[in-house]
Amino acid sequence: ERLGVAETPVMWCLLGDVTQDPECYLKAWELSGHRSARAQRCLGKLYLKKEKYKECIESLQLSLQVNSIQEGLWFTLGCAASRIKDNELAVKAFHRCVTLEPDNGEAWNNLAAAYVRRQDKMRAFRAYQEAVKCSFENWKIWENLLVVSMDVGEFDEVLKAYHRLLDLREKFVDVEVLQHLVSAVVQGLPDRSGQPGVCVCVCI
Repeated sequence: ERLGVAETPVMWCLLGDVTQDPECYLKAWELSGHRSARAQRCLGKLYLKKEKYKECIESLQLSLQVNSIQEGLWFTLGCAASRIKDNELAVKAFHRCVTLEPDNGEAWNNLAAAYVRRQDKMRAFRAYQEAVKCSFENWKIWENLLVVSMDVGEFDEVLKAYHRLLDLREKFVDVEVLQHLVSAVVQGLPDRSGQPGVCVCVCI
């Protein structure tokens, strides 16, 4: 009834929140002269629930064009991009998220995963290092760091991650990583800094 008296973008957004009708958010967007970040944000999240990822991404990007200081929305955009395997957009979104919220361990973890999918293991390694600083008790992130550290030849970090995983999960075993470490020691394989793998044995 009030909408008939004075239509406003906020009122149409509220109606959309109740009815979950995308047309309400589109009406709010038009009434705002394409300036309501809320309208496109809500529309994007509605599309996400319906697993309409391309439409979700389009709406979220429109919202962020109006107001780019929405760290939570950058995270949501990264998740949607990951679902359709748009790794470039996922990297951009999660990177912007951690720039705005540097203590978001989950965003760092997702950024690292996007780098892995892009075959950029070194950047993934650095992002996982940041992720474990923020989520020190999360064994899954430590396991991700363990695997990528092995891939890039950061044997010291492999050992640190393995020890931390033993603290978090008493019966943790990763046979493949242990086999690679043994090979590095036996064959004297160099780590990323050029140090021979025998140095790992000393650290152990």
